[in-house]
Amino acid sequence: MAVVWRAHDEVLDRFVAVKVLAPGQAVDAAARSRVQAEARAAAALSHPNVAAVHDYGEAPGPFGEPVPFVVMELVGGVSLTEVLADGPVAPVEAMRICADVAAGLAAAHGRGLVHRDVKPGNVIVAAGGAKLVDFGIAAAVGAPDEADEDGVMVGTPAYLAPERLEDGVVVPGSDVYALGLLLYRMLAGVTPWSAQTTTQMLKAHAYLPPRPLPRVEGVPFEVAEVCGRCLAKDPADRPPAGEVAAILSGAAGAASAPRPPAPDPPTGRAAGPTAGSAGGRPTVGGGAIRPVVLAVLVAVVVAGLALASLRLFGAPSDRPGSAYPPPGVGIPVLEPPSFPASTDGSGGPGGAGPSGPGGAQDGSGAGAGVGASAGPPAGTAAGTGGGTVAPPDGPGATEKPKPGRRSVDTTGGGAVVECNGTLARLVGWSPADGYETQAIQPGPGPWVQVKFRAGNNIVSIQAGCVNGVPDVTVR
Repeated sequence: MAVVWRAHDEVLDRFVAVKVLAPGQAVDAAARSRVQAEARAAAALSHPNVAAVHDYGEAPGPFGEPVPFVVMELVGGVSLTEVLADGPVAPVEAMRICADVAAGLAAAHGRGLVHRDVKPGNVIVAAGGAKLVDFGIAAAVGAPDEADEDGVMVGTPAYLAPERLEDGVVVPGSDVYALGLLLYRMLAGVTPWSAQTTTQMLKAHAYLPPRPLPRVEGVPFEVAEVCGRCLAKDPADRPPAGEVAAILSGAAGAASAPRPPAPDPPTGRAAGPTAGSAGGRPTVGGGAIRPVVLAVLVAVVVAGLALASLRLFGAPSDRPGSAYPPPGVGIPVLEPPSFPASTDGSGGPGGAGPSGPGGAQDGSGAGAGVGASAGPPAGTAAGTGGGTVAPPDGPGATEKPKPGRRSVDTTGGGAVVECNGTLARLVGWSPADGYETQAIQPGPGPWVQVKFRAGNNIVSIQAGCVNGVPDVTVR
């Protein structure tokens, strides 16, 4: 709709941002009214997390028509889209950025204004904090939330709240929903649904419950809980933006707080190295060997527990069968949702994502689409018995249990999950008698999943990685 220029204010001798309609946009009374309404809406806000508006004016166009422009604060930083394109975001930084966005939204909602287009491209991350920009389609609380004069629903499909798909009224909860999606994507690295087209995404917003936020090290329970509340289908069930800002700000502050200093040594003992020690380290001759003995005993106990857990969880399932169908029969891939980092995340047919180019599923399993695995997991053969665990090398050999691997058996089938750091992978999977493999997401990725089905009975095994160990959920 518009182009933003870096400009120099000759009167006040400062650099500013000037927003004008993009070439080819109709410069009519309706367009001028929209730009002026944006300027007035943003100018009414005075908040450190909202880009300030300095002025509004109109300049003669090439044919003498008045072209509106808005003079805004020039924020020195990068968009959140660029931040996400650089890779995973640290949990503390993600919580801090979303806390700033939530604070800006709370200020807007307090003035009776709803942004309606919260997305990574409209968040600028600067040294002093994140700022919310572009109130071009903002509307007053309670106003009709309808399509524009051309019958087009305004907003970005990837961040469109369910109620916005109906002809209702503007509510602040729509912004909170988009904020929850920002928080989820920054913490999990993916979005809560698998969608490859705009239509699929809109259906997910309207009907599909979001996947729970996977466990992320450094993210407290209250943050995961408020993220889930933000994504509630009913806007009445979502928390206000101010509450979200308080929770995220508190969690980010607690996570980044410096550790308390070590306590002073007990009275009567020297603060420096004691007799019988070298540089403060216990030595055999000094009588300070007890901590070492205790550490050895603890290590032996931990090693014994580790071996026991490997025997309990680590052995691969020997259940016969294959999770891959015979040649010519495709199994849907449960793909981790991913959107192009260079776009607003609305996706589209065949759209490319960070994990690779998009592609259509044709029933053969090839061309899995955005974010799909490049092929079957290691130890499998695509199309023929791919879901079975690869046999160990050599006749009569047995596979040794591996750390970070877990075998799961359910009424619907079994699976073996392996973790490599934060990435999970399905080593093998096979349905139980009477069941068939309905869909798979083999990874590697932040989460993996396999679904088994028998009639109306569906058993789902989903797993992520927590401290390098599979964290499995069976439904």
